[in-house]
Parts: sequence; structure tokens; C-alpha cells
Amino acid sequence: MRYEDTFEIGFGNPFPRLQLLSVYRFVTGLGLSESKILAIAPVLLVGDQVVRVTLFKTADVTAILNQHGGVRQHCIEGRQINVLIKDPNVEERFVRVFDYPANANMEVMKVRLREFGTVLDLRRDRYAGATAGMISCLTGQLTAPEGGNNPFHPSRSCVGGFSGGLELVDVWKALRPRDSGHTYFHQGGSARIDRIYCSRSIRQEFTLITTDTTYVTDHAVLHAACSILPVIPTPRPPRPSIWKLNTKILSEDAFRRQLTTFIRHAAALPLKSVNVVTWWDSVFKPGVKRIAQSYCRRRASLIKEMGQFYQNCLAEITDPTTELDWPTFQALREEAREWHLRALM
Repeated sequence: MRYEDTFEIGFGNPFPRLQLLSVYRFVTGLGLSESKILAIAPVLLVGDQVVRVTLFKTADVTAILNQHGGVRQHCIEGRQINVLIKDPNVEERFVRVFDYPANANMEVMKVRLREFGTVLDLRRDRYAGATAGMISCLTGQLTAPEGGNNPFHPSRSCVGGFSGGLELVDVWKALRPRDSGHTYFHQGGSARIDRIYCSRSIRQEFTLITTDTTYVTDHAVLHAACSILPVIPTPRPPRPSIWKLNTKILSEDAFRRQLTTFIRHAAALPLKSVNVVTWWDSVFKPGVKRIAQSYCRRRASLIKEMGQFYQNCLAEITDPTTELDWPTFQALREEAREWHLRALM
């Protein structure tokens, strides 16, 4: 699989792992404004902490690789981390060089090895008389308890009286009585203002309730599993209708590149000169539709990953075991909203 307009950042295997907010700050610290970033997605690897960054413009990716490519040491969270920035589409090879002089200059060796490809890293191996190198294949929160000294809030009395009068059960308190279940975070702390109630007669039918923070909002979503709810049938696929090209994706380099390549190949087909109407209806229009739909599905997947990344960053800031940094939380939440609006335009 080829990753369009993407570069990878490897932070090695730090312990403890770097916070996602630190990773985000590192990415934007490379000279990238939020408007240039389409997605930041963690790569699931055993051991190493890696993120894959996708931008809107090819030129921005090229500039990052030219200016920051390779292994460099950076101070992140007060620790010296060796960070590797590279092109994920370039295959890597590990080589071991033997019988080099003991006093050899590693920088000089790195220059000589560049004759065989782009050297990403070079270090002395633990084996005697060997140097290991990596050469690319291409040559050239604060939580306020509800009891205690908290000021009385009339809405709590209203909700309690309402649910008690109707003999309703708070599902969260019934299933998870020791968990706070806070779903809203604000400058003064946090609160549990989103709730699910059920009748006492069906309380036993609820088996699970969880919070979900995968949405770009200041509230966590509550999910509850109930065995008496009917299974919603899968909707039928929509009937064929008129399809229109989303012309806004024409401003993105990856789609323009795919479209230009297709037009070049389609224009070379003999059918175009024989019957241009048939060529237009059977080759060109279906081809453009197929490319656009495939690109938009991939783009929607990247937007979902970036939304999840923002939510994970916000979840780290609102961790009940740490002090809530309200200005950072507020700024990042607003930035996430603006990014989401730009991505959906």
C-alpha cells in the first residue's frame, strides 16, 4: 500500500511512552500549521512508538523530509529522544559493516555509505568490529466530588425528584457505583450531567454501560447494552442516483495526481478516437467516479483517525489522576473543532 503525501515519525521505544499531546506538539513544531495537516495516526507496532502524518500538499511533505529527514535527537518531555523522520513508502534495509578501523569517524563512514542509498541511521553495534546501519532501498484534570463542600445545585434535586417520582433507575450508578462517570469537563472541574435512566422492572436487562470520547465535542457519549432492545435491521442500499463530483477535493495534491494519471491513460485508449461518446460514458465517467469515491473513502478514514487522535489528547489532559490544565484543554478543543470544520468543507 502506498501512502500519499505522508511521512512517518518514529520515537523509538521510550519508557514511559510519550503522551499524544507531546507528539502533537512535536509535529506542529516542525513548522506545520494545523491547516496543513489532514491526519495524525499512531501506527500499531510492538515496542516502537510511531505516528504517520498525512498532509494536504505534496510540497509540504517534501520540505519536511528534506529539512528534518533522518535520525536527530530532540528534547521531548524533558528526555533526549532519538527521532526518525522518513518516507513510509521507501523500503529500508539493515546492513552490518565489518573490519573497519577502531578509530574510524562515524560521520565519514555515513558519507561514504550514502553512495549506496540514503542513510537513515548509523551506530556502533554491540558485536565487536561491526557497524549497523539503516539504508533506504531507493538509491539516490481536576475531578470535583459530588458530595462534601461542593455548592448545592438545584438541577441535582430536580433530576433526583423526577427520576424518583417515576421510579427510574440510574443505569450508570446501578452498574458502576464506584465510578464517577463524569461526562463533561469545564474550567472549574468536571461533572456527570449525561445520564441514562430505565424502569426498575427492566433494570436487570442492562448489562453494560461505558463512555465514549471519540467525538470532537466537550461531552462524552454514553453507551448502554440492553438485551430487550430489538435488533435494528440493516438498511437497504440506496437505489442508483445521480452522482456529482466533489470539486473541492480537486485542490488536494493526492487526488489531482491520481486523476491526472487516469486521464492520461484513458486518453490513450483507441476507443476515444473511434467513438468518443462511448468512451466518455463507458470509460471516462465511471473511471473518475471510481477514483473519487476511493479517494473520499480513504480521506474519511484519515479524518476519523485524526478525530480519534484529538480525542485521545483531550482524554490525556482530563485524566483524573493529573491536574487539569484548563487553558491547554480549551485551546486544543477549539483547535480540534476548527480542524474538523476545515476537513469537512
